[in-house]
Amino acid sequence: MAGYVERFDKGRRNQINLDSVMKIVNEKILEPDTIDEFVEAAKIFDHDNDGKIEVQELRYAMSRLGDMLEESVVDELIAELDKEKTGLVDIAEWARITFK
Repeated sequence: MAGYVERFDKGRRNQINLDSVMKIVNEKILEPDTIDEFVEAAKIFDHDNDGKIEVQELRYAMSRLGDMLEESVVDELIAELDKEKTGLVDIAEWARITFK
């Protein structure tokens, strides 16, 4: 973040203009996500902070929010992530599989 402050808020006003925001977004969109960013994003669905997400909630998020996936794709992914059919997906394992 410090790099952005030096580049876009040289006066240290804690404000940047819309053009600067768009430049940052355009730069970030070209960068691949890291495994750590993936894990942090997935934690949004880890309500009890145990490193796991309920399959039902993951299914809802993947098929109804953002870039919605088709049910068949979600079914395949969940089958891979919850092989023992515990109803839970381990975030670290999901990240490991995703970043193979």
